[in-house]
Amino acid sequence: MDLKVQKNALLLGRSILNRHASVDPFVSFISQKPEFDPSIISDPYFTNNPSEKVGIDSAYLSAFIDEVVTNETTQLHTLTIIRKNNIICSLAFFPYQMDHWNYTFSMCKSITSLAIGMLIGENKLHEDDLLVDYFGKEMSAFDRLRFKNVTVKHLLTMSTNVAFNELGSVTVNDWIKGFFTSNIKSDVGSQFDYNSMNTYVLACLVNILTGESLSDYLSKRLWQPLGINQVYWDKSPKNIEKGGWGLYLSPIDMAKIGQLYLNRGLWNNQQLVPKTWIDKCTKRQIETTKQHGDFDYGYQMWVARDNYSYLLNGMFGQNVIVIPDKEMVIVTTAGNYDSFQTNAYFKIVDRYFGKDIKFEDSLSTNRAAQKTLNELITKLGSITLHDKPKSLSILDKIRLFFKSTKQTPLLPSECTLIDNHQYQFMIDECRGIGFVPLFIQGFLNNYTKGLNKITFHVKDDHLHLIIDENDLTFDIIVGFNEVYYQTINFHGDRYDIAILGNFAYDEDDNLVLKLTFNYLEYPNIRYLKIYFKSKEAIFKFSEAPGAHYFHNNFGLLAMNNKENKLIELLTDKLDLEYLKNQVKLVIEPELYAELITDISRDKQ
Repeated sequence: MDLKVQKNALLLGRSILNRHASVDPFVSFISQKPEFDPSIISDPYFTNNPSEKVGIDSAYLSAFIDEVVTNETTQLHTLTIIRKNNIICSLAFFPYQMDHWNYTFSMCKSITSLAIGMLIGENKLHEDDLLVDYFGKEMSAFDRLRFKNVTVKHLLTMSTNVAFNELGSVTVNDWIKGFFTSNIKSDVGSQFDYNSMNTYVLACLVNILTGESLSDYLSKRLWQPLGINQVYWDKSPKNIEKGGWGLYLSPIDMAKIGQLYLNRGLWNNQQLVPKTWIDKCTKRQIETTKQHGDFDYGYQMWVARDNYSYLLNGMFGQNVIVIPDKEMVIVTTAGNYDSFQTNAYFKIVDRYFGKDIKFEDSLSTNRAAQKTLNELITKLGSITLHDKPKSLSILDKIRLFFKSTKQTPLLPSECTLIDNHQYQFMIDECRGIGFVPLFIQGFLNNYTKGLNKITFHVKDDHLHLIIDENDLTFDIIVGFNEVYYQTINFHGDRYDIAILGNFAYDEDDNLVLKLTFNYLEYPNIRYLKIYFKSKEAIFKFSEAPGAHYFHNNFGLLAMNNKENKLIELLTDKLDLEYLKNQVKLVIEPELYAELITDISRDKQ
């Protein structure tokens, strides 16, 4: 199985890096994600109060926010700070929204761990139980012998050392079979080996022991008591929750999970999770390596090496930091380059809220500092205007004058220059290039069939960007000066995006349209710069997180695979520099498209 997974992973990787062909995944895509409903909101639990009420000066909080924001590595989308059940900071950075759910990565492993603790509290499971007692029927006699000493605790502490890992989720349909037929790389329990498939097996355990899905099991035991009213967990090809990633949850609901841990499982005088389980989860159970920052590992939980805090962490900056001594929960969502907790953000948090910092129970009101803090939060959550157009027509100036009484945003005069322009791509050059960021395509296993043509059309005071791919069409409205929020349909999955554009001119006086598409549920942003010339246009795509992240991770994959001679043959002796170049060609493609001048559309 290991060789098949490695081979399929490399073949998939090569397919992704080939912009001349669409990706044919090994695991079939099935649309399952529901559309986010903004009318469903989380039940209130926390109280909003000035930070002075809980002993933190607003000026101190402003300094912390300012330092986090000005650090280029953090790239925050939202920031929530809670102390003593009081929200003292709730900040959504433009154009993100506090009430919108986010796709969580490994942060939700700590929620799967809560379900395991509940089962143990119900005497249905013990951490020392052997996996062969639950999965033996699906294992061969040889595999039962190999896994005879592997326990639930080894899953919880990431110490099974099973080779079948996250790559397996995109190469085979039966993840349990992949796990239990895989090689065990070193002695079970001997070392920390981070692997999301351990958490998937835990999710399967919940299903085996209860006959319910993980989501259904948690419905009455966690979601409902905490007032988490809108939640969804992606499922494997076998219709089991992924467990270690794929949970959609809003920032405030993430904060509730952190608070539940801080309360040692107690919520509104109801013990939802045994205290003893919370204590085990948040205590160091196994040492990690330096690549994991200043944290060791508990039960599906990162534990600070100084034991002062613990962390629910997902890549790209999803963090729920719990500081028991200060009764604090700090939540972020982001779009940075973190795979683990090595970002500067953690050092900043420790400097402002670490064990050497002391706070009073309360402080006198500081209205001037509170005003400054509120102004900072408002500024960070509001639009920053892009470059102004090179010139405004008389009509534009009149519309700008009356803009305060007009509901529709100002449409730049440059839109008339590209109205009804259609651009045809060379299809064979971009069958693997699409509108949706490549990373989203990869982790959702939802791949483009390639770009065909793009049309610009002005209608009802809006510029429509109509993107025709080879199997679907996106009709996207561009916001100018004000962001435009929209939902797009990509093979049945609906993604919420925020669109903002502005016009500029390059050094050759060519018109340039700069577009930013923020995917509100994900850490990703699509950037597009379009350079308009007389008979063609140049489309320059990029995304964030982008090529740098892929370089690091694909580079590691290539280096590891070169240790296997067969894999080396399959990759045609691929070298790292060539790999980096191929990554850039698909993540930052520059495409030329011919102007078609005979298009006409009905104007209404």
